[in-house]
Amino acid sequence: MQDTIDFNIATTDSLIDYTLTIEIRNNNYYPYQNLPVSIICTEGDSLLLHADTISLNLADEHGSWKGKGTGGVYQTEHYAGMLRIGHTDSLHHIRIAHLLPDSILKGISDIGIRLEQTNAYRDLHQHAGK
Repeated sequence: MQDTIDFNIATTDSLIDYTLTIEIRNNNYYPYQNLPVSIICTEGDSLLLHADTISLNLADEHGSWKGKGTGGVYQTEHYAGMLRIGHTDSLHHIRIAHLLPDSILKGISDIGIRLEQTNAYRDLHQHAGK
């Protein structure tokens, strides 16, 4: 089984738009420049809200690690899309799984997400109607 991480998000009674960012901490033992991942966001047990596959660039074309870090540990953040969640009593789930042939990833120490409230969906729909 490949490495997979799940996040559960309690919702509010309001419909809120979020920017989803994935944060990765890697060290010098990670053998690749990129980390391809699948992201699946669901409401409750089955309602699919968002699904995507993205490649997280951890090193440049010369092999130099991106991001900030000291002592051989580097942290990078990667935009992973927009989410609209809320107006439900269900938990929302975000699942991130790597798409490499390795069953366990060496050199990746932490994966986290950040959700930041945004008005992007509202603004996008307002501009689309003009």
